Amino acid sequence: MDVITLGVCKIDFTLDGGNAVEISKTLEEQDTIFTAPYETNKIKFDQLAGAQAGNHYISDEPTLTCSVELDLDTLPDLTGVYQAGAVSGLGMAAHGQAIQFGAINVHPISAGDSNTDHDIIGKRVYCVVTNQVEYKNEGKTRADLVFYFSANPEETDADYGMPFTIGTYSES
Repeated sequence: MDVITLGVCKIDFTLDGGNAVEISKTLEEQDTIFTAPYETNKIKFDQLAGAQAGNHYISDEPTLTCSVELDLDTLPDLTGVYQAGAVSGLGMAAHGQAIQFGAINVHPISAGDSNTDHDIIGKRVYCVVTNQVEYKNEGKTRADLVFYFSANPEETDADYGMPFTIGTYSES
């Protein structure tokens, strides 16, 4: 599995220690794409007596890209780069700003409300709001988001070390 086109999705994202952001619907006219590239190291047949061996590894961090209707109030809850002013306005503090991680649940709307078997879940994810903010003719603004998945660092979790699961992962 390298690339999955998910269609319109509902996204729940919460920065560690932050407010929950619910994106009820990604934009239909832009694809929501999950990319999870992996490669294989093979031990060639002539290097090993018996069956071929090797291992699989993630060659690049998994990502989810989507487009949403821009809501300036939620930008600080998606990434620590944006900061709300004490009275009004929004600022961008990009220099030296540490990446802030959170948890994400991506639900393809086509799966139906109750079917969560195809949800993509990440427990250590960060979001980048690209600078491609588009002001559309219909009076709506669009922002492109990229979520980067990292390995779950919680040793007591069943999905320890996994950057994502599809559906809720359990071992028993």
